[in-house]
Amino acid sequence: MVRRLSFTVAREPLELEIGGEEFTAPPVIAPAALAEVLNLREQVGEISTEKVGDGLEAIPKILKVLGDAFTLILVPESAERFRERLASRDNPFDLMREVIPALVAITEEYTDRPTPPSSPSSAGSTNDGTSSTDGAPAEESTPSTSTPAGS
Repeated sequence: MVRRLSFTVAREPLELEIGGEEFTAPPVIAPAALAEVLNLREQVGEISTEKVGDGLEAIPKILKVLGDAFTLILVPESAERFRERLASRDNPFDLMREVIPALVAITEEYTDRPTPPSSPSSAGSTNDGTSSTDGAPAEESTPSTSTPAGS
């Protein structure tokens, strides 16, 4: 008898809705392409935080990087329509609320790794083994003013 281990992933395309339009991505992309997409995603963040004059110089850089990233991610027909939308005056994307979040989401999908939250969030109180009364001398504790039961 032969044991078989299968490492085949689902091969259904991914549908992305960006700016009210559907785009198709393959279920997986080549590891080299994924590495390049992750690099491009990092470049978007770097360009966004650059101190570039009045900020207008950053826009063409971001558009090129986003176009390159989605060309690697999307199937050819979708990638072509995506690039057209990046340049569209009549039906533009909202870069900050549509395109960049889509890039983050699709890279998370391909890597099975969510992006860490941008600001630390409290998970409640933690106990590091110390008490709020550690270090206070025992003789300085406040005496009870109540009378014992049954007196």
